[in-house]
Amino acid sequence: MPMSPPTQCALWTDPEATLAKPLKQQFTLHATFVEESHWWRCLLECRGCGQRYVYEFHEEADWADGDDPQYVTFVPVETQAEIDAACAAPQGSSAGSCRGSVQGLAEGSRPSPAALGDLSRVQTGQRRRTGGPAITTPERTLSRCSAAFYDANTRGRLGMGGLRSLGLGLLAVLALLGRAEATAADPRATVGSVLRAGLSALAERHVEAVDLADLTLAGLRGLSLTDRRIVPALTGGMIELRADGRTLDRVPAPPRDAPSSWAEAAARLIAAGTAASPVLARQPREALVRAFFDEALATLDPYTRYVPAEEARLGRSRRLGESGLGLELAPDPAGARIVRVIDDGPAWAAGLRPGERVVAIDGRATARLDREALDRLLEGAESAPVALTLRREDGRSETIVLVRAMVAPETVSVDWSSALPVVRISAFNRLTDRRLARAVVEAAHRDPAPPGLVLDLRGNRGGLLRQAIAAADLFLTGGVIATARGRHPDASRIHRAGGADIAGGLGLAVLVDGATASSAEVLAAALQDNGRAVVIGSVTTGKGLIQTVVTLPDEGELHITWSSLHAPSGYPLQGLGVLPTICTSRGVEVARRAVAERRRGRPPAAAAPRGATADRAPAAEEIAAWRGACPPAEGGALDIAAALWLFRGPDEGTSLPAPARTDP
Repeated sequence: MPMSPPTQCALWTDPEATLAKPLKQQFTLHATFVEESHWWRCLLECRGCGQRYVYEFHEEADWADGDDPQYVTFVPVETQAEIDAACAAPQGSSAGSCRGSVQGLAEGSRPSPAALGDLSRVQTGQRRRTGGPAITTPERTLSRCSAAFYDANTRGRLGMGGLRSLGLGLLAVLALLGRAEATAADPRATVGSVLRAGLSALAERHVEAVDLADLTLAGLRGLSLTDRRIVPALTGGMIELRADGRTLDRVPAPPRDAPSSWAEAAARLIAAGTAASPVLARQPREALVRAFFDEALATLDPYTRYVPAEEARLGRSRRLGESGLGLELAPDPAGARIVRVIDDGPAWAAGLRPGERVVAIDGRATARLDREALDRLLEGAESAPVALTLRREDGRSETIVLVRAMVAPETVSVDWSSALPVVRISAFNRLTDRRLARAVVEAAHRDPAPPGLVLDLRGNRGGLLRQAIAAADLFLTGGVIATARGRHPDASRIHRAGGADIAGGLGLAVLVDGATASSAEVLAAALQDNGRAVVIGSVTTGKGLIQTVVTLPDEGELHITWSSLHAPSGYPLQGLGVLPTICTSRGVEVARRAVAERRRGRPPAAAAPRGATADRAPAAEEIAAWRGACPPAEGGALDIAAALWLFRGPDEGTSLPAPARTDP
């Protein structure tokens, strides 16, 4: 049974005392039980206290450009039975379960670097408060060094000093514990091995059962795009490849449920095609693989896709951020000045502020250096230290050492319009929930209190699903946030809210438009269906499919749609989108009437379609009618005006408001 770790384990009770030690110095790795591309499980032993933990990490994405640490667990274990139970292979996994006694595991297998996991992406506090499989984190096991600084037991009661202190501890841990190096692409990976991994993953995980024969035949047609003479066919129980009317090769069609056999057949025919076609023979392996998957996946949903290795690496960098200090410097003859500090970066954690002067970086004077030279001095490898010499206001110099870390782009900002705080969320990355919590606490608890709070999701195309779930949980004290439904046993789960409303019940409006999609729709629907917020704007995109990310032997990725998202009331987000309570895309008068109806407590017209589509897929004509009631449009000033009318009354802002001002 999960339990709190012993107090003598310094990593848990006093992270500052162990910051200088990498993860591998804190634990002995005994064995790796599951080592799949995005699913790791291994047995660790704390060197300080001897406690053994089974560590699990599983990734899931919710859009074609995102991946998300879905589960992170540390389960204390004592006996062999507990180890067997905790580290058994996940259902549907091809990996084996634990072997050997606790003592015998000391000589267990060595993992890949990735199998050690990645504490810089742990967000443990959220895992305990969501539905789904019984994969939980021991209470407070990682609460001090997890990204979920608003732990359920303290959330809503933390002052800003407490938030900042927890953020400082987190950034130090992230910087100095480091991240596992990405495994380099295997130069021995063959077309066959890549197709085998890809077709097996599709057969196991896609939200709908796939027809391997159709997939393979469509993939082979990708060769025809390069050389039109090459034509695949499936006839008489044989799959063959033809060119200029002659058969290049033919193999018996494998069983419908044998993805590895279909991959081997496809690889053999691709080899026959490249042998017969000089054009194909000049194509690199990656081009052949991409041609196959692009055509094969075109037969499935619009979000399942193949991502080549280099694009996959760049995508991971965008999502995780770039290595640095989270600091922007401006040239100055007297020494560079700090003009911007990114929240949650190493510089922010160290207390640096705009206006301070940095006179040297690693001993090199900054006077007379241009911006490009300053940027080069700040850049460097993750976990590498950098010394900054500061010139204080009293003239004294002070040198501090910071450690470069992955700095996630800022996704949360606060503007003010007629004393109404407008919190803009541009996307959902690994730190969005923390930054949103901080912004909401600062805005909602001012004196005097604002009349309401606006979340602006217009143009937000999504991001990490778990972050949208966590953002909704900031405002909800209970209820369902979203439901995921899929074919794979682990694709279906119910995400539930639990904890405090950090806005203290302050009135909430959510702005959406036709470009609001994916995770942003999850947040809007959750707050709307639970009666916590009024949604204003136009109908949203209607992207309600979740992708899981599978790394292939060539280091490319398959982003496979494996579940569909449903709002708390049951309607599917895919195709329908979120229907606003107050529609602004039909003009000022329609918006005014909707606000008046809302203030009188009458149910919105959008409530009927949502109820009518609970637990069933709506027909195409139903979707068209409902979306047509509030057509998708780009957001504008009327959205803010409607929010002002909602919170301040219909006489507020008879003319459209001026552009919002930025809060300093």
